[in-house]
Amino acid sequence: MQERGSRRLQGKVALITGATQNLGRGAAECFAAAGADLVLLTRSSAEASRRLASELAVSNGVRAVSVQGDIGSREDVARAVAEGIDVMGRIDIALECAAVRPHTPFLEMEWEEWDEVVRTNLGSAFLFAKAVVPGMVERKWGRVIHVSGQDGWTGYPNRVHNVAAKAGLHGFTKGLAREVTQFGVTVNTVVPGVFATTRDPEKYPNWSDERKARDVPLGRLGTAREFGMACVFVADPDSEYMTGQAIHLNGGEYMF
Repeated sequence: MQERGSRRLQGKVALITGATQNLGRGAAECFAAAGADLVLLTRSSAEASRRLASELAVSNGVRAVSVQGDIGSREDVARAVAEGIDVMGRIDIALECAAVRPHTPFLEMEWEEWDEVVRTNLGSAFLFAKAVVPGMVERKWGRVIHVSGQDGWTGYPNRVHNVAAKAGLHGFTKGLAREVTQFGVTVNTVVPGVFATTRDPEKYPNWSDERKARDVPLGRLGTAREFGMACVFVADPDSEYMTGQAIHLNGGEYMF
């Protein structure tokens, strides 16, 4: 993995979704520190995204721009990616951190909620690939990085729609990798375990970082920076021999 301060992504342009908080923000900070120019896509946190873009540009000497759109909308994704390309000239790396994870028991789940979660968490991978991969293939270089979740491998109660979407994302990664790797484009999935992030108390009423850390062999939760550095590693030009893979990042809690 890269040393701190390395500029291994200098001259590359990275599109990152969900970059205003938690793991997505950690990734944006690490990509900027690695020298990548940034296109930050947000759905509702436009001001926070613009502020973050400005901060990262100034502190790291990179270019950064914020664009707005719903990752589950075909029109929004196409427009937002086009705006990013118009400013930066191209997209070399696409990192998709944004997702929705409502908690609903299966017996209470309606089709509309299932459709929204699968369309957002899995359908967006298709939409972004359609928007960025053709340019990567043409230039003979690119990195597509999906962010899944441990529940896509282990299951999780009250989130069957998200589990299905994340499991499908692993299959999409492998299928797409088979088609585009010959053109210098790699496709991988980073699978984070339990990280120290902000959590909705209504969805996690009994959550305790300290108690959860006891389930992790390493004895603690992951940090946003560790997640970001793992993503930078996957994006590194020297990581071209790794494609179609799920990179598990969980302190040993789940060993695949």
